[in-house]
Amino acid sequence: MSVAIAPWRPQDADALFAALSDPAIYTWLDEDPPADPAEIRARIERTLRGPRGGDEVWLNWCVRRDGAVVGYTQATVDHMQATLAYVLSPAVWGTGVARTACALTIDTLRAHHGVTRLLADTETGNLRSQGLLDRLGFRETHRTTHEVFYARAAR
Repeated sequence: MSVAIAPWRPQDADALFAALSDPAIYTWLDEDPPADPAEIRARIERTLRGPRGGDEVWLNWCVRRDGAVVGYTQATVDHMQATLAYVLSPAVWGTGVARTACALTIDTLRAHHGVTRLLADTETGNLRSQGLLDRLGFRETHRTTHEVFYARAAR
């Protein structure tokens, strides 16, 4: 199995739509499945423009397994700190793709963006995501009724 990440581009919209259309993905997200590839294309174009003002940088990568797009990783970078997120097709859940893709993302953040600290959060009921963050070396910092927050050095 080969896993790779590459910066996402508008031409990835059709493949991302296919990977992200399963409603099971949205159990733990505050969004609905995309309506069509045009919605994803617009999101990609919006994120490529970046945030307005400030020092924050938005980075997004398509995750490919054996060449096929299976989801994405993303990070918001601000002052050498990045908040990591990931969304992957259920077709690759439990296969190690998420761990590999996130590790590649972390390596890229450290090597090319000077990130020294990583943050992440997930819903309290999303045990799969919590397990992934634990395996990636994140440690829980605190929790609320609905979310668990994590941090780790980007070493």
